[in-house]
Amino acid sequence: MNYIYCDESSYLKNDGSDVMVLGGIICPRYKKKYLNEEINKIKIKYGLTKDKELKWTKVSNKYENLYKDVIDFLMKEDKIKFRVVLVTGKKELKYDEFNQDHNIWYNKLYYFLLSKNISTEKVKHIFVDRKDTLGGQRTASLKAFLKERKNIKDKYFDIYQINSSESNIMQGLDIFIGMVAYINKDEIKLTNNGKSNLIKYFLEKYNVDLTKKSSFKMKKIKIYKVNLNKGVSHG
Repeated sequence: MNYIYCDESSYLKNDGSDVMVLGGIICPRYKKKYLNEEINKIKIKYGLTKDKELKWTKVSNKYENLYKDVIDFLMKEDKIKFRVVLVTGKKELKYDEFNQDHNIWYNKLYYFLLSKNISTEKVKHIFVDRKDTLGGQRTASLKAFLKERKNIKDKYFDIYQINSSESNIMQGLDIFIGMVAYINKDEIKLTNNGKSNLIKYFLEKYNVDLTKKSSFKMKKIKIYKVNLNKGVSHG
């Protein structure tokens, strides 16, 4: 049985960003405890307590090597897989033309992220980050939406909210999708700061293009790209 931990970046309707990223980390159930413990060891190595939350927004020159170590650890774990839906042109989204609101669109993007993985990766437990008081409502809506989809043959899965501060796996995902969102924003230029240095390190070491759909052969990382002017590109 596999778990998938999911999170989003720039998911709000009017947040001013033209880029939105949904991401997931797939891991076997038996790996959950090990992954959390190993990331705790990395925190302690750099003088942090276990309960200190790692977040993309906290990446800085001071802790640059800490975040590199977390990314390296997750990349080296052969049972860990990253799945990403990269949305560009979000400002051009016209809900009326497609007879939908932001919540329906949000559910559709999660369908792109999860549909194949529920069956092919045998995902039974889906964990989403608890954002606000409306999280329970969004989770129930997403669960109902997914179970109604005919392409998802396996209906025996469930969705749970968790606090990212209590899950090192979710924190690792936040770092990864933070890199994807950052490098895909047109106004961003890679300069000499902690975030840029982390991205440069990742690109040079792993030779993965975070701005395009992944190749069919890629197993570790798959990026599904949604260009609102051109549709969906599956890696």
